[in-house]
Amino acid sequence: RILIHCVDITADDLKRNYETVRNELILYNPQLLQKKEILILTKADLLEQEKTKKLENKIKRLNKNYLIVSIYNTESLKKLKEAILA
Repeated sequence: RILIHCVDITADDLKRNYETVRNELILYNPQLLQKKEILILTKADLLEQEKTKKLENKIKRLNKNYLIVSIYNTESLKKLKEAILA
């Protein structure tokens, strides 16, 4: 099994949003944090590529296993599918 956290990449505070989800999991069932997880950053089409690249450095510190996804980018959706099925 795998946990998938979807966070809006355009959010003002990605770190806080990600940590909020993880804290909710701790409150619900701490064992969930032992599962493999993927951080999915959604709505990538709403940011310029340059800003997305800058955010990647921050994202890597939060979770090494992340994907940047847009519903308008079939390649990103393909990578998401592959990551889920892996």
